[in-house]
Amino acid sequence: MGARGHGHLPYEGRVELFVHEAPTLAIPVPDWAEPKTVGLTVAGSDVPLSAADWQGRYVRVAGLKPGEKIDLIFPQRDLVEDVEIAWDVWTITWRGDTVVAMSPHGTIHPFCDRRQLRNRTTAPMKAITYHVPYVEVPW
Repeated sequence: MGARGHGHLPYEGRVELFVHEAPTLAIPVPDWAEPKTVGLTVAGSDVPLSAADWQGRYVRVAGLKPGEKIDLIFPQRDLVEDVEIAWDVWTITWRGDTVVAMSPHGTIHPFCDRRQLRNRTTAPMKAITYHVPYVEVPW
């Protein structure tokens, strides 16, 4: 296992990675985030990103050591758009790449009524224990 990740989407534009055995990582960045707005920290220190660190929509981070924590931070997108679906126009509200509301809402059951995702700016977190087998299982 090279790294373990925690995503904070759609609450905030943040991905945490914990390095196990990955001296180099290519981390995907959402298409709405402009490269100049993306921040990176490795082991608590800010790392400036240059054009050479980008490979398409990925940030390449090298020289990593086991146990280091990486934070990739980018602005979260809030978007409202009108989309034609089945000969009708729907208003869709996005938070990041997650649909958090659709209108019209529906007569029997509201579509995508996710107020809890729209109004929070920090991800709810809980502590869990990961199980990592001692021996890798061949597939």
